[in-house]
Amino acid sequence: MASFSLQGDFPPASHQDWLAQLERILKGRSPDTLTTERPDGLRAAPVYDLGAAHPRAALDARAKAWTIVQRADDPDPERGHQQLMRDLEGGAGGIALVFAGAVSARGAGLSSEPADLTRLMEGVHAQMLRFRIEGSAGDLKRFSAHLGGHAEGTDIAWCPDPLTPDVLPGNVGLIADGRVWHDAGASDGQELGLTLAQAAELLRALERGGEALETAAGRIQFLLSADSDIFGVIAKMRAMRLIWGRLTEAALGRARRTRVHAETSWRMMTARDVHSNMLRSGAAALAAAVGGADSITVLPFTAALGLPDHFARRVARNSQIILQDESGLALVNDPAAGSGAAEDLTSQLAARAWAEFQAAEQAGGLNAVLADGTLADGTIKAAISAHADRLRRNVATRRQGLTGLSEFPDLGERLPQTLPFEPCPARTPALAPLRLAEPFEALRSRAEALGAAGRAGAVFMANLGGGFGPRAIWAANLLAAGGLTASGGQSFESPQQAGEAFAASGLATACICGDDESYAAMAADTVKALKAAGAVHVSLAGRPEAETGADQLLYQGCDVAAALNIILDAEDALI
Repeated sequence: MASFSLQGDFPPASHQDWLAQLERILKGRSPDTLTTERPDGLRAAPVYDLGAAHPRAALDARAKAWTIVQRADDPDPERGHQQLMRDLEGGAGGIALVFAGAVSARGAGLSSEPADLTRLMEGVHAQMLRFRIEGSAGDLKRFSAHLGGHAEGTDIAWCPDPLTPDVLPGNVGLIADGRVWHDAGASDGQELGLTLAQAAELLRALERGGEALETAAGRIQFLLSADSDIFGVIAKMRAMRLIWGRLTEAALGRARRTRVHAETSWRMMTARDVHSNMLRSGAAALAAAVGGADSITVLPFTAALGLPDHFARRVARNSQIILQDESGLALVNDPAAGSGAAEDLTSQLAARAWAEFQAAEQAGGLNAVLADGTLADGTIKAAISAHADRLRRNVATRRQGLTGLSEFPDLGERLPQTLPFEPCPARTPALAPLRLAEPFEALRSRAEALGAAGRAGAVFMANLGGGFGPRAIWAANLLAAGGLTASGGQSFESPQQAGEAFAASGLATACICGDDESYAAMAADTVKALKAAGAVHVSLAGRPEAETGADQLLYQGCDVAAALNIILDAEDALI
C-alpha cells in the first residue's frame, strides 16, 4: 500500500497566516472581535497557535479504559442488592456506596448496619471492584469491618466532607471532592482551586499523623463534577492533573500522578422533561472521558425526581458503555492533546485554579478559611454565591437555555416513575446545593396549581397585522416555559377586534404580538382595548420605540422567570 503524508499535501502556514486569512474574511475587522468570554475571566479565541507551548505535567495518567461507576443509594437493602447485581452484570466496574446522611445522598442512602451491608453485598466479589465510600468515617469503618480480611486487598477510596474535617483512616484512598463547591454554584476555577486546597489539608493531616509525605501523596485522589459544557469539562479534568502535579513537585521534588474521577453534575439536572437529562449527562460523560477521567459516574436521568428505577440506572450505565465500546474513546490516551482550544483553555483554567488555591493557602489553608470564613477577596461562600448568582441570571434570561424547560417545553409530558422510599433527614451542608432548573420548575408547578384551582392557565394572543408570526411563535415558547399556553392564533386588523375577541375568550391575561409597523400603528390602542375588555395584565412581545402602556415587555434577554411570575401573579390574584 502506498504511503502518503496528509500534511505534505498542503503548504506550510504559520499562525500569522491563519490570522491574515481570518482578517480577510472579516473584511478588516480584528480577529479579537470573535473572542468570547468564559467564566473565571477565561477567553476563547477564534484561532490558536499550534506551536505554542503548554504545560504537560502528569496528563498521561490514564492508560486504559475508565471505570464505569454506579451509585448504590437505595435505603432498601434487598432492592439495593438486586440493583447492585444488575449493575455489575451490566458492565459496572466500580460502586459508589452512598450512605444515609451523606450530602450526596439527598434524602436517600444506604444503611451501614451489619445485617444490611451483608445483604447488600451478598455474592459481590469486592476484590474485583473499585469502591467509593460517601458517608461518615463510621460508615467507612463498618464497611471495612464487613469485608474483614478482604479489606486490605480491595480498592477503596473515601470522600471525606471538605466542609467538616474528620479523622482520617489508614490504608484507603482519600478523595478531595469538588462536587460540594460545584453544586453550590462555584466556577470551574473555584472548584479546582478549593479541591486542591482540600488535598493540601489531607496531606498535612496525614503528615501530622506520622505518614511519609510521599506515601500520603499516593493516597490522594480527586472527584470533580462534569456538566454539559464539553470544552469546559475537558479542560477541568486536564487542569486538575496539572495543578496537582505542580503541588507535588513543590512538595516532593517531582510531579506525582493521581486518579481523577468524574460524576455528572447535579446542578444541571432537571425534574421536568427529564429525558433531556440523558443528553446533558451524555455530553458530560463524553467530556469527562476525553478529559482523561479514571472513572465516571453518570447520574440517572430521573435523579432530580426521586430514587431512580432499574431503567434509569441502566441508561446511565449504558451511556458509558456506548462511549467506550462503540465510540472507542477509551482507545486514545488524552484525546484532547494537540487541540489548540483544549490546550489553551486547560492552561488558562489551571492558572486560574492555582490562584484560587494560593488565596486559600495565604489565608492559612482551607481548614483555617472554613473556620474563620475569610479569603483574600471575601468569604468562600460570598465568592461562590456571586458566581451562582451569575448562573441564575443566565438561566433566568435564557442566555443559558434549559432544553425542555426554559426552551421548547412539553406541557403534556408524563413524568416517569421513581422508586418509593422513606426519606432520611437530609444533612444541611454549609454550602447549600442548587439546581439551575428550580425557578422554571417552580413556575410550572404554579401554573399547574392554577389549573387545579379552575384557572385556564392560558394567555390570549392578540396578534396584530400580517407579520405577527415570528414574535407569536417566540412568545408562545416563552409562555410555555411558565406552564402557560398561548390561546388563539388569528390576526386582528384593529384594536377593537382584538378587544372583542378577548372579552369573548373568558381569559384574564393577554400578549400582543406583531411586527414593528403594526406596533407603531395600533399597539397602544390595542392595550387600551384589551384593558377595557377586562384584561388584568397585558404583555407585549418586543421592544417598540414608542410607549404602549403594556404592563411588561417580553424580549430576548429579559428576565423570563421574573416576567412569567408576574403573569402568574395576575392569574393567581383572580382565584
